[in-house]
Amino acid sequence: MSWRGALTVVLGLTLAGCVQVVQKPGDPQGLYMCEDGKAFSVDISQDGASAIVTHENRRVVLPVTGGATDGKYSDGRTTLYLDGPRALLDVGGQILARGCVKR
Repeated sequence: MSWRGALTVVLGLTLAGCVQVVQKPGDPQGLYMCEDGKAFSVDISQDGASAIVTHENRRVVLPVTGGATDGKYSDGRTTLYLDGPRALLDVGGQILARGCVKR
């Protein structure tokens, strides 16, 4: 292999590492499956100021309560609690989905 070929391989490997997309380990976005068979999805806004929860064919935008790292989003009626890969969804003071784990 010529020095140009070797340089091309090294640069290619280096650049490949630069463009690799890595998901954060604590990323709460995705589908949650619950112990009672219910499911819902969570999307977090880019700035972390809100969570979009889709459940029972409805979408609700929930502003962050406290700080984004607290894992609580609520509009006063619907509240999403996030704790690592687990979540709980409260609607109107009743637990709608419990024992939910991100899949």
